[in-house]
Amino acid sequence: MNEIQTNLNQAKHNEAFLAQIGEDFYDWRVTTLFYIAVHYLRAFACYLETDAGSTHEEMESKAKQYPLHIKDWAWQHYKRLKNYSREARYDGFDDAFIFQEVQKDNYEKCLLHLDEFKKYLKNRGLPT
Repeated sequence: MNEIQTNLNQAKHNEAFLAQIGEDFYDWRVTTLFYIAVHYLRAFACYLETDAGSTHEEMESKAKQYPLHIKDWAWQHYKRLKNYSREARYDGFDDAFIFQEVQKDNYEKCLLHLDEFKKYLKNRGLPT
C-alpha cells in the first residue's frame, strides 16, 4: 500500500474513532481532530513525493517550504487545531462543567478548522 493511502486510512480510522467518543470527552474529540489533520498533512506530503517531517516542529518548518508551501491562511487552520489540542491535553481544569463547556465550544471551532484545512489540501490535489 502506498504512503498516501496509508495516511488517508489512518485519518479515516481516526474519524471513525471520533464518532465513537462520548460527549463527556470533548477534550479527546478536539485532540482527535488535530491528529486527523496531521495524517491529512502527511498524506499530502506523500502526494507531493516529499517528507512532512517526523516531529510537529519539523512539520511546521517544512509546511512553509517548497514543495508543500502551505498558504498562511490554510496553515492557521492547522495551527489552531494543534493549539486547541495542546490546551485540551495539558491545561487541566478545576471545574469539570466549565472544562466540558469550553472543550465543547473548542470542538465546534475545530470541526470548522479541519474542514477548511481538508478543503485546501483537496484543492491542491490530495485524493480523498
